[in-house]
Amino acid sequence: MVKRIILGLALFFLVFSLASCQTVQGIGSDITWIGEAGAEILEQ
Repeated sequence: MVKRIILGLALFFLVFSLASCQTVQGIGSDITWIGEAGAEILEQ
């Protein structure tokens, strides 16, 4: 259940970050941020 919530949140942020970024560098930094946030959640 928790993994589904995390996956849903990650997809939500990914969709909105892709919609808001207009450069490849911006998309890369957003994906990195989402990965780091997911890792922090899983460590708790």
